[in-house]
Amino acid sequence: MTKLGNSLTTYKRITTPTPATATNVSETANKTATQKTVNTNNVENPFENKKTTEQRKESKRNINFDTLYEKYKKNPSAVLKELGLPADSKELKAMLKDDNALKVLLTIAEKENLTAGDLKAAFLNVMNEKPSNLLKRAWSWLTNGFRSEREVNADRLSTNMNDIRRVRGEEFSTEIVIEISIYAGDDENRKANAMHFVEKQSEKDKFLYSEGNVRSAIKFMDENPEIADQFVINATELESIKDEKGAPRYNGDTNISVGARMTKHADLAPTMKKAAHKSDMTNEYLENITNNLAQN
Repeated sequence: MTKLGNSLTTYKRITTPTPATATNVSETANKTATQKTVNTNNVENPFENKKTTEQRKESKRNINFDTLYEKYKKNPSAVLKELGLPADSKELKAMLKDDNALKVLLTIAEKENLTAGDLKAAFLNVMNEKPSNLLKRAWSWLTNGFRSEREVNADRLSTNMNDIRRVRGEEFSTEIVIEISIYAGDDENRKANAMHFVEKQSEKDKFLYSEGNVRSAIKFMDENPEIADQFVINATELESIKDEKGAPRYNGDTNISVGARMTKHADLAPTMKKAAHKSDMTNEYLENITNNLAQN
């Protein structure tokens, strides 16, 4: 899986986004691959309503960056209890050595949808990330509102995590939320592709893809970046096929595995699609047919 990495893109701290359709989130992705239809469910737009430090307000978790920073900058580890983290954690205390580390932690804590487990995992992930060279860190500091490289990385990672939690609540484990967020990084197209599988519903208030399904999709796209857009297009076509009751005919497992075969074997994709559209086709039969075609 791709690591968080370093970016020289300008970031500003993000507060609670305003509601918007997810189509706006995937606008960049649609420009890249105009045939695909992604993010059709209504979700809040994570790329809108970016705020400067001066415009920042308290989050739903009542975390105010400036207030807590001033309160704990001389004793950073004392903030742990207030954030709902284990105050006696040696691991966290070892990381909270100075006010720069405190800024990283508070940047993550501002995201109102994150769990305590998310907060801890994201903080450790960012703090354990190998820093770039001095020149890149200096440039990042100058181009990102005089924020450290780690604070910028923390903002990016936790914003992605927050957007996932906003959709799936606490259904997903912290591990998969981190995986998806690292894959998305600061690339809007990658994020739109990932969020398609996070957001897609089979019916109202019921999601089509499980945590395992999303992990498989992310793994395929990460290992095959040049055909990731086509993979989403193929999965979307399979999602559009309905049964006699108007519900998606195929489950998340089938959409991911068959979509991957269609994408990897583009020459066989028309035959696979034709089979998928047959009125008497089932998950098991489609899996077997496409698997045999791919192996022969």
